Amino acid sequence: MLTYFPYGIAGCHITKSVIINRYDEHKLEWEHENYFPEKLKNFYGCKWMWATQEDMPYSAFERDVNKNIVAYKGIEGQLFNFMSRNLNFSIEVQEVNFNKVLDGAQYAEMLLQYPEYVFGGLHYKADLWRNATFSQSFNFFLSHFFVVTNLPSFDSSIEKLLFAFQTSAWLLIGTCYILASIFIFIYGNLNAKWREVVMGHRNTVPHYNLFVIAMGSSSVAAVPRRNFARFLLIIWLLATLVLRSIYQARMYQMLRDKTFHNPPKTIADALSGDYVLQTIPSTNAVFRNLPTPKQQVFLNETEKNILIAMGYSQEPKALVTAYEYYGYIRKMNLINHRLHLVKQRILTKQLVYFVRKNSHLLFEINMQILTAQTYGFMDKWIREIVQYDRILGSPKTSASKENAKNFVIERTANVLALQELEAVFIALVLLHGCSIVVFILEIYLFRN
Repeated sequence: MLTYFPYGIAGCHITKSVIINRYDEHKLEWEHENYFPEKLKNFYGCKWMWATQEDMPYSAFERDVNKNIVAYKGIEGQLFNFMSRNLNFSIEVQEVNFNKVLDGAQYAEMLLQYPEYVFGGLHYKADLWRNATFSQSFNFFLSHFFVVTNLPSFDSSIEKLLFAFQTSAWLLIGTCYILASIFIFIYGNLNAKWREVVMGHRNTVPHYNLFVIAMGSSSVAAVPRRNFARFLLIIWLLATLVLRSIYQARMYQMLRDKTFHNPPKTIADALSGDYVLQTIPSTNAVFRNLPTPKQQVFLNETEKNILIAMGYSQEPKALVTAYEYYGYIRKMNLINHRLHLVKQRILTKQLVYFVRKNSHLLFEINMQILTAQTYGFMDKWIREIVQYDRILGSPKTSASKENAKNFVIERTANVLALQELEAVFIALVLLHGCSIVVFILEIYLFRN
């Protein structure tokens, strides 16, 4: 019995026939029952050409000083590296611009360059024509599309703490406190008679009283006996009470209503409002499911770069994009919460590999995809790169209709996160640092 092994120690694309089994005429049986030996479980280091582009979270490469690729990153990059280790083939990367829409003839021209040519990370075509020049693998990832907008009026943690009053009001409050401190300092150093009139002779810590009353403390170290001193104390108590009440009310209003940015809640709000919708060639098909946007601009840039630019823009902008770009940027903390996800899913697309029509690689690629999904490798790689903390369940890598239907954003209450309280912790650290400095100065002055 003769066959050939296209891949072996001797090289690649071998067509020389070899004997794999013999029939024993005396025993009237074959030497063994392995009539169909595996030919594609080991490629013996032969080259696969992988057409992709360096675009996280899908794929990225680590290179050495000679520009040679030494490691593969991203969802698709780790999957392809997983296949190369299991099937023992080497990888040659051919970078392609996926923002340029290709037709069937262009796909055919590229796939005919090399027998082991694989197009990576393309969207599954349900209406694939019979005379198509390529075949599709199983899907390895479900890509969910949403509308993402920026927050042009985004406020930092410090600005949120100062949200209650305008800058002029804060300057007026600070000026009043400084003048009161100067007033206490001047009259505190005069003779006992004036001190009794202004603050009372038993008040040994007037500056401390001034501060704790402003912060809301109801205890006074010593109630003055003179009417003028009591009048000043009552004025300070009432003034700080009104200011504290206004501040607390405004802070509650901000946390409840998020009046500092008001992002759109629906896709219709984003498309019909003041947001400029940015589109790229690879997402043109998505707009069949959307109403006509009020403002639209066409760009030729990667979605990740557009999202990062949106985060630093002061103009309201929107982008229809796959969730993994948004989740990757959040995971890497590239723009620090300057983007908003509209909690309505537009559609779901399946990412697949394209190979030659009925290619001998197709079955092996499908088996490797199923292995990576079954044993949880795909979920692990996705969670390392994309943040899915607000999505019900786990990131889906299989194309069941139930999974796609159940992919929704969790509508949770506006719970304060550590980022919201960043300014409070910063102020606490600074004040503790000041107290340590004062403590050291007191020890030094006491010793002297």
